[in-house]
Amino acid sequence: MRQWHRRGYLRFWASFSWQWSGDGKQVASINVQSSQYQAVLRYRVSHAGGEWQDEEEPIDIVWTRCPFGGMRPWFVCPACRRRFALLYSGGRIFAFRRCYNLSCQSQRESYGDRAMHRAQSIGEKLGASPNLFAPFPPRPKGMR
Repeated sequence: MRQWHRRGYLRFWASFSWQWSGDGKQVASINVQSSQYQAVLRYRVSHAGGEWQDEEEPIDIVWTRCPFGGMRPWFVCPACRRRFALLYSGGRIFAFRRCYNLSCQSQRESYGDRAMHRAQSIGEKLGASPNLFAPFPPRPKGMR
């Protein structure tokens, strides 16, 4: 939603195509026809290797005031009717991640894994190798 708003796609019936990529390849795409208060998503879906079906899904958009002026757009989730900035495709409709019981990666990690990732992140900022068995570089002057 934020990128669509920044790029000016939420004006009176703008049409555009949105793509997702992974490993440098296009993984999915949708065609969108948007207005100020609704986005119509058009895409093709195939379940369990079956035939491809064309889908058309209208998603409502609501606007809230920002504290220092301006307006912020939000998607209205078709499943729970709450407002969110991101929608996920996990079935036949786009919905909020809680509606699909999706969790963030950090919520699935153990306490030890989170500590290891934190240590790797700090080491990389100091110029160390991502390998945890490599020696840690010395602290920069002024770092506690």
